Amino acid sequence: MVEGNSSTTAGHTPTMPFGRFKGQPLTRLPERHVQWLASRLAQGKLRDPALRHALADEIARRQRARVPVEEKAARAILLAASTAAQREPQHATPSPRSVRAVARALRALTATSRRTA
Repeated sequence: MVEGNSSTTAGHTPTMPFGRFKGQPLTRLPERHVQWLASRLAQGKLRDPALRHALADEIARRQRARVPVEEKAARAILLAASTAAQREPQHATPSPRSVRAVARALRALTATSRRTA
């Protein structure tokens, strides 16, 4: 069983009580580590009630903050198009540089959607 003593007093950010990220705020832990902790929580292997509560709060906070991948890509594409239009308003055809910027955004979307699937 994993146990520890997380710092969760009122007004303080809870910190990781053990392991590689000991002493770091839960809000700064990498996503993979939070997922690992969540699996430990689901298995009942986290005995410290303060850590369990703080972890549940952090997971909920991260879920609220998540933005869909498509939305991120759309913002990147629109930003690239807007920037190109501001630089080259006289040209009807986008520059190769603008096309490459949008292509990079689309590749990022494709790569990210493959990782999440």
